[in-house]
Amino acid sequence: MKKKADVLHIIEELKIRYPDGICSLDYPKDYELLFSVRLAAQCTDERVNKVTPSLYARFPTLEDLAGADVAEVERYIHSTGFFRAKARDIVACAQKLVNEYGGRVPGTMEELTGLPGVGRKTANLVLGDIHKAPGVVVADTHCIRISGRLGLTDGTKDPGKVEGNPVFIYLDAFSRPEHFAEFLPEYQNLDELKAHYQRGGLGDVKIKKFLNAVMQAELEPIRNRRKEWEQRLPEVVEILKEGSAVAEKTAAATLANVRKAMRIDYFADNNLLK
Repeated sequence: MKKKADVLHIIEELKIRYPDGICSLDYPKDYELLFSVRLAAQCTDERVNKVTPSLYARFPTLEDLAGADVAEVERYIHSTGFFRAKARDIVACAQKLVNEYGGRVPGTMEELTGLPGVGRKTANLVLGDIHKAPGVVVADTHCIRISGRLGLTDGTKDPGKVEGNPVFIYLDAFSRPEHFAEFLPEYQNLDELKAHYQRGGLGDVKIKKFLNAVMQAELEPIRNRRKEWEQRLPEVVEILKEGSAVAEKTAAATLANVRKAMRIDYFADNNLLK
């Protein structure tokens, strides 16, 4: 990563090149930015800017959106993707803004993240663009990627969480020390990998590639064995027939024992008729 002097130089150069660095989402009203950011999830800002004019023409006030039918809102925002969840969040958020905040967009992280559909990323953007809160940075995927390219960071999310992480759940189950020697020699074992991930500086892509290598190594002998049996299909059929016959015989014996124990073997127990 770069030294402080280099970072300051980059910041000054960015100010010169982008003197009017503003949000790319169009929002004449404060609450419209809140909803536009929600619409931008898994969608481009360009697409959102094409959708919102007709949406706000139909629902020109916050009160209109608060009283809107969710299904109708869905039709206006359909092209942004995940439209059902987005429409539900927008209407619920509008209702909360009207009922609890008098139509005002709140100015604290706690209040903003308490709104339907609003996470920390959206809250940070609103705090910076609407409330002009100093030092607010929206550290999303794009920010991390560009910061890494500029050398301001190593480009990874920091720190990582191991508990409940599906990648590490699979690594716990399948990885062995020899896998590290073959695929990830800079680590001795899984404990070292977890420790690095938890303290930061290790990206998800790297550990996912390692997991893929581990799983491919585990599956390779299974695939090879299957290919062998594919060349011996008549034998497979005979094995299945023999196994089915044994299973049927065992199942019949088990069923007979159960009937006898429960005294429901009506045709074998003559005492039931007395």
